Amino acid sequence: MNQMEMELEGFKKVFDYSQYSHDNHVNVIPEESFKRLVSDTFEVIADVLRETYGPYGATIMISDQNETTTTKDGYNIFNAMGFSHQYKKMVYLAIKKIIERVNRRVGDGTTTCILLAEKIFNNIMPLLKDAGSKRNISKVLNMIEEELNNNTDMEQDRVDGSVKRLTETGLRNLLMVASNYDEELVDVLVRALEPEYDASKNVVELRNVITDESTTYESSSKTSYEIDYLPGDYRCRVNMESEVALAFNNVQKTKVLIYDHTFGASDWTNFLTGYDNETPVVIVARSFSNSFMNNEFVRYAAKRGMVKQLVYVHFMQMKGDYVQDELKDLGAVLHTQVRDVHNLVVDWDSLEDYEISVFKYNCLCIHNATAPEEHIRDLTIELEQEKSFVRQTILKDRIRALKLEQKDTIVSVKAGTSLELKMISDKIDDCVSIAKSAFDYGIVPNLLYYADERMARLYMNMYNENENCFAADVISKIQLSIESMFDDIWISKYGWEDHDKIVKEDIMLHNKKEFYENNSGDASYNIITDQFVDIESLPTSAQYDVEVLVASLSIVKYLLTSRALIFDAFLMTPQGDQGHFQRIED
Repeated sequence: MNQMEMELEGFKKVFDYSQYSHDNHVNVIPEESFKRLVSDTFEVIADVLRETYGPYGATIMISDQNETTTTKDGYNIFNAMGFSHQYKKMVYLAIKKIIERVNRRVGDGTTTCILLAEKIFNNIMPLLKDAGSKRNISKVLNMIEEELNNNTDMEQDRVDGSVKRLTETGLRNLLMVASNYDEELVDVLVRALEPEYDASKNVVELRNVITDESTTYESSSKTSYEIDYLPGDYRCRVNMESEVALAFNNVQKTKVLIYDHTFGASDWTNFLTGYDNETPVVIVARSFSNSFMNNEFVRYAAKRGMVKQLVYVHFMQMKGDYVQDELKDLGAVLHTQVRDVHNLVVDWDSLEDYEISVFKYNCLCIHNATAPEEHIRDLTIELEQEKSFVRQTILKDRIRALKLEQKDTIVSVKAGTSLELKMISDKIDDCVSIAKSAFDYGIVPNLLYYADERMARLYMNMYNENENCFAADVISKIQLSIESMFDDIWISKYGWEDHDKIVKEDIMLHNKKEFYENNSGDASYNIITDQFVDIESLPTSAQYDVEVLVASLSIVKYLLTSRALIFDAFLMTPQGDQGHFQRIED
């Protein structure tokens, strides 16, 4: 039946979230409807990911372009989710922005982050009585987030010993947990990381591990790994044509020009002024204009070809999450300027020759370089003033690379399907991220133990002030949420008994008492063996705990402060909310 026939039968078309926009012919969803849209979307995401939580969590089947695989990795599952409802998809993408920070900095943590945010939101809802309490809750959450992002407490905890150094045993067990107990992958990663230890078996150096993005899958092959230790003193990821990579397969001397913008026709004109057409030159830029490549450069190459002369100019596009920083650091290592749109003239007499090579088609290696001391000094000052965990980690990685002390390893993967290859590559990235985080910031017991400890400390500070009991109440709700995270893992193994009592809870309490009678210090609970174990048997990165909690608080603030949404006009019917028919009441 069409819409007219439905209306004649006594039905009208209504829309779940966008009724106002349809009634008023405007692309606006007001506050109450949008809050319902946000909470409904988040509830669906949490329900899907909850099933995968913990060692006994279920695997999820993912189908993509006629290829099917299974995984319990929260970030992969989250990315595979697709909302057919356009407005729910917009909310999903907003939440994705928040959890990407956790995945980028410490590996996975998506499931923990989403489930913890759900618990915190539900636990603080009773405190939400009016607009004033909402503002107060947001202020408290901002205060907690700022406190967690301050690295001073964690540094003191490392001095006091509550945050331990990463050891040989701790590293292997950390990788085992992060890889979902994939022993073959753990062996590969330990070889790739090539850790160095001191006399006490503390890790003092780890190689930087990169997954080879150019590897392909083989439909009939078993998963296999290949490890290559990269050459050169300094390396950066670049895009280039395969013939360029082949030209620099061996170390060659060349001049290098670096451009912090899209290289185009005007840059090329200035480049050719004074160029002898015979000197090998590599141009590294943010990107290259299609118009320039298809016109000016094609004509130049054709002209050289007509007189049977080779082209000695090669182009490389810088890759990375922070391209501007990558270009700046490369310029510092080569002791050459990075050109912007106001500095296009090339002084050929001042350009030096550098020894470079290209490895595996996408890695530019600099040989016989000297560390840029002044640039390192500037970054060190910036690091000392920086309070954000994310920025600190980025700066530490840059300084380590610029000192020319960092060694890189590339891991190539062969898998049965392209989707499986993507899953394994993501798992490697997760493992490497959390290993580097644990090396930089130390290890703590698993299950958000350190996050709970930080909240307990903040809670006591609030009550000692005798003037911020509301903040202390919010913090206590967050503590309750953290502590109840373990219940989800326990339930995934044993389920529930009647009256909301957890199955075999007495076993856990007995094992806890037995552990602390025979041991001192912090402990983790190994749900696979039903035993309390020491910190090195089941560790996680201290930064992981903090990052997960901060991301969870960001999601909670998003859920709390949702206001009206103005969406793209093209999402109106028929692309947007399709609505449904409801009988008209007399």
